[in-house]
Amino acid sequence: MLISKDQALKARAWVNNQEAWEATEQFLQTQVQWMLQGLATEQSEPALRQAQGKLALLQQLLQLRTSVNEVMKNVD
Repeated sequence: MLISKDQALKARAWVNNQEAWEATEQFLQTQVQWMLQGLATEQSEPALRQAQGKLALLQQLLQLRTSVNEVMKNVD
């Protein structure tokens, strides 16, 4: 995930707040599980592609903490 220094600065306090990030991560993992269940039963190709896109976005959000910290590591 490509994020800018400004975006990383804005997100850093949130993603590095242990309690806030754990709650966010738990929510995202629940959404991933829900989307995977939907993918297993989806039969319409457009709906399948939409579900795949949502799943990809959720996976990117789960990597946000790593991305933010990588950007900040290169800035410091």
